[in-house]
Amino acid sequence: MTEQKPRGLIGGRLIASALMTMLVGAALAGCTASQPGHPVSPTISTAAWPTAQIYHTGRTSLMLTVPAGARSLQLDFSCTSGLYSIGPEVDLPRDGMCGGAQTFDFDIHRIATDTRLTIDLVVPDTTRLAATMNSSTEPAT
Repeated sequence: MTEQKPRGLIGGRLIASALMTMLVGAALAGCTASQPGHPVSPTISTAAWPTAQIYHTGRTSLMLTVPAGARSLQLDFSCTSGLYSIGPEVDLPRDGMCGGAQTFDFDIHRIATDTRLTIDLVVPDTTRLAATMNSSTEPAT
């Protein structure tokens, strides 16, 4: 019968190293766990927030309801000719010359949830316009 000899220092060091790695891993896992008593920021789901789209000729106004948690209104806008003026009743209007797509951000974070917000889109009577509006949890830029 052959007698097995101990593996010596190398085998012992490997076992000790493996045990130490497991202990350090367990300790770090405990540090990253959520501690009781710390507030967690609520997650706001924007999946049900409405998106408004309009294709129109001449001046028009839209009425949108401000969803809970909305901080800004993003408006993608284009028109065919002439001057435009765009603005919700709570922010300064943006104006310029038609020709190309533009994106505007309006600050709506001070408006109460479920408030009906009017957005005026002003262009000449014969000018075609297209606009898409989305609320966002991000502040206006």
